[in-house]
Amino acid sequence: RGDISTTIGLLSRAAQLLPDELPERLEVTTDLGYALSLAGNMPEAESMLAATLERARNLGDRGAEMRARIAHLDLGSWTDVTWDATAAESVALEAVSVLTALGDDRGLAGAWWLIGRLRLDAGHAHDAEPALERALDHGRRSGRVRAMCEPTIWLIIALSTGPTPVAVVAERLARIARDTAGNLEVECEVLRTSAVLAAKVRDFERARRLNAQAERLFTELGLSSLGASACGLAAFEIARCEGDLPAVEEDLSRVCARLEEAGEKGVRSTLLAMLAHAQCARGAVEEAQTSAGLAESLTQQSDLFSAVLWRTARAKVLSWRGEADTAESLAQEAVTLAAGSDWLSLHGDALLDLAEVRQRAGRFAAAESAAAAALGLYDREGDLASGDRAREFITGLRRLRPR
Repeated sequence: RGDISTTIGLLSRAAQLLPDELPERLEVTTDLGYALSLAGNMPEAESMLAATLERARNLGDRGAEMRARIAHLDLGSWTDVTWDATAAESVALEAVSVLTALGDDRGLAGAWWLIGRLRLDAGHAHDAEPALERALDHGRRSGRVRAMCEPTIWLIIALSTGPTPVAVVAERLARIARDTAGNLEVECEVLRTSAVLAAKVRDFERARRLNAQAERLFTELGLSSLGASACGLAAFEIARCEGDLPAVEEDLSRVCARLEEAGEKGVRSTLLAMLAHAQCARGAVEEAQTSAGLAESLTQQSDLFSAVLWRTARAKVLSWRGEADTAESLAQEAVTLAAGSDWLSLHGDALLDLAEVRQRAGRFAAAESAAAAALGLYDREGDLASGDRAREFITGLRRLRPR
């Protein structure tokens, strides 16, 4: 049961012992930079990867340069608000060409993994899967556990985020768990995703238990910062399925503060938007406005999830303030963004938030239409708990409508 601090210690020692001119040192320092980022030590990771990239260029080692560029781009996606996904994809595709010519399976695993991540972040989970499968195949050929780990984790995320029905995701997840038995980082994601799936089929107690188990395992591995953010995302999804967002407000606030200290921005934008929704559910409109504003300021142009969430949170704030037209316009903007993706739950949630905004404005027929559309998406995915929320909303709405 190795942990990240042990890995960092071993890699640091190897980097000290290896001469600068050896290609193996570039491999070690790239791995060290990535390990530092996993541990939440973003400034040291940035310094290590930037130095590695410069050294690889000076040595004319194209393979090492491409591996370092991929790792550096990945780091930037979590720390740089101006991070350019289009430019990142261009680099990743260049890396595929260079590394294919070199026969570098390990490097190709990283390049295809980044391409898959980019497609997923843009809202195209189904398109991400083939890239992640290719990454996993190259990772297997390389014989390196680390090269297989990230593609597997992000394949799980793509499966659970996109249009694949809940029951099918559960089956795939069970197979992945069997195939990767003993890989504790993958086990963390299996537990976390299983928690969200349990919530979608109304087993909320099991969902909370699995998510807590995942966070404990992250901590045992020295990945407490990563675990707090990953399990914070899952906790919000569980609470949303259960219809009790205020229950996670305190935890989300604590995780956001922790990520701010670490200099992380990629996940924090999403968690801040989630926090705004929890605060809205509690009626803390001014706090929600602040959180939604911070989320907007940190959201990268390619981050669909955060872009939808901060808009729907702010739309709720505006509707509480009586600014019905502006609120509906912003909520509709979020629905349009989500509709361009294959993330059924995100699209459904945006529609249900639009329905809430319309209800508060007294637009009952339009609210019911949005809620019914959300219900159709939830039913298509097999998200029973969210379907319950949509049905309850429609029932309550019909009681409010004037006869």
